[in-house]
Amino acid sequence: HKGGVYALAADFEAQRVVSGGDEALKVWDSTDWTCLHNIANHPGGIMSLAMDFANSRALVATGQASQTDANLRLWGLENRNVKSFPGHSDAVACINIDWEVDLAFSGGWDAQLRVWNIGKGTGVSNHECKFGRVRSMAVDFAQMQALCGSSAGTLHLIDAHSGDELRRLDGHVGAVLAVQAKF
Repeated sequence: HKGGVYALAADFEAQRVVSGGDEALKVWDSTDWTCLHNIANHPGGIMSLAMDFANSRALVATGQASQTDANLRLWGLENRNVKSFPGHSDAVACINIDWEVDLAFSGGWDAQLRVWNIGKGTGVSNHECKFGRVRSMAVDFAQMQALCGSSAGTLHLIDAHSGDELRRLDGHVGAVLAVQAKF
């Protein structure tokens, strides 16, 4: 990657690594570091990705949205089929997916928290985040809640059904760029 790597996923048993950053999604064989797949043309670079190694699918979030090009895409790596999910008007900073039920959450710089049915290719819900940009996210799929990190240094627990903020935690000086939670 000439422009840096911003997103990684790995399956250590299958010896596969997926990377994204500049405008390319790459799949690597970690035994000899050969590039198995190189899918270019992701405007604004890849900011986040989620990989379904069992079915060779990758959900990719990019840093640029336009009228003609969605910045959330589902790739079938073997056949290079792509399904686009339009809706965000700015960079999609984070995604989480439950591959077993094909349900995904996306959070963006457009202050949108979106839930998607990846199998059907449709949006399930969309909520405006009053705290602004969603910079990071962890998801509880059982409870349909997302813990979102903001640019203002706050964490927000959001109910994905209603969009209501259930809890807020102040305490960081700058943006919260990474969140991990066990619900």
